[in-house]
Amino acid sequence: MREIISLPLTCELAVLSACETAVPEGADGLEFLSLARAFLFAGADSVAATFWRTSDIATAITVRNLFLNLADGLSPAEALRLAQLSTRESFPSPAYWGGFGIFTRRTP
Repeated sequence: MREIISLPLTCELAVLSACETAVPEGADGLEFLSLARAFLFAGADSVAATFWRTSDIATAITVRNLFLNLADGLSPAEALRLAQLSTRESFPSPAYWGGFGIFTRRTP
C-alpha cells in the first residue's frame, strides 16, 4: 500500500475487482488503509472496490456492465448501481452483486 500511495495517479475511476479490496488490512500504523483508500490517497477521484469474496462470473458481469454504463456517460455511482441491478437479474442473491462500493475522494 505504501507503493500505491506514492503513485502520482490522475484518473477519474480506479476499478479494483479482486476480492476484499475495500477491506482494511495493514500494520505499522496503516491499519486504516484498504487498497481502495490507498488509490484515493494516490490521486484517483473515485474507486470501485469490493467488501467480500464473490463469484468470478458475477464480478466479470458487474465490471463489464459498469464500464458499459460509464461509456454511456453515467457517474461512477450510477454506473455501478445499474451494473449491480443487471447482475442481480442472473444472480439474485446480494452475495453476488452487493459487495461492490464506490469510494470518492473528498474535495475541499
